[in-house]
Amino acid sequence: MSEPITSLGAAVKLLAALIPEAVGSAIALRLNTIPLRPLDRMFSFACGVALAHYVGGGVSQYFALTGILEDASKVVVGIFGLNLSAAITAQIPTIIESARKRVLGDNK
Repeated sequence: MSEPITSLGAAVKLLAALIPEAVGSAIALRLNTIPLRPLDRMFSFACGVALAHYVGGGVSQYFALTGILEDASKVVVGIFGLNLSAAITAQIPTIIESARKRVLGDNK
């Protein structure tokens, strides 16, 4: 019979499961060349970890990857996920400005 798990044990287990995703996003954050504010960098990091967790998990299930290959797929998805979210975050102000000009006219 398994031992009961405490809330601290569950939190440690959850954080340990997110290590490959966080490593992939941290590598991409270090190598990212898109100029972002600190808050945008934190948002992109969180999005990269989330994309790596869900998309990387889906890829590893689809291709039946286990062990180190599963973690490697999450690292790779974390790298590309952060770059994708950083590029989208950098374009949001331009999109909002274009929508504002279209709706309200070009009067500054």
